[in-house]
Amino acid sequence: GSRETKDFTIRSAAGGAINRAVQRDFKVQVSENFLEIHLFWGGKWTCCIPVQGDFNSTNKLGEGGFGPIYKGILSDGREVAVKTLLVTSHQGKSQFLAEISTISAVQHRNLVKLYGCYIEGSNRLLVYEYHKKKSLDQVLFGKNALHLDWPTQYSICLGAARGLAYLHEESKPGIIH
Repeated sequence: GSRETKDFTIRSAAGGAINRAVQRDFKVQVSENFLEIHLFWGGKWTCCIPVQGDFNSTNKLGEGGFGPIYKGILSDGREVAVKTLLVTSHQGKSQFLAEISTISAVQHRNLVKLYGCYIEGSNRLLVYEYHKKKSLDQVLFGKNALHLDWPTQYSICLGAARGLAYLHEESKPGIIH
């Protein structure tokens, strides 16, 4: 079959309630007795608030391949990592949503969870779960790097390898990172 995007606003469908179940019916064609469904949160800018009032150097966590990563807080109080994507390519909304669909499909204990996204005009944000222990790079090689014993280092390497093996070999579709 072909991939199809269905878009609706959960909060509007729930009548403004935050914790109310929403049911939507969509007709789809199923081939080979297989139906794959991906749901992800696509919020407005107001759902994710920067920790210090603005995305600036005081709440910057690091720099990713596509732009800076900041600490934020969702409207329910959860701390999150907000990856801002610098739109220098001509990637359209449908391509971006297709990528998010793929990312949201992979879930593994050694991978950070994607909570959702924000799209408005050329702004693209990905909202991930936040880990207080900073990035592995900072823990191992940063200014205040930890001096870890060999069993701990081995455990970290094994966890990273398991996450990568899941992406490469077990996830559908396979993802090369």
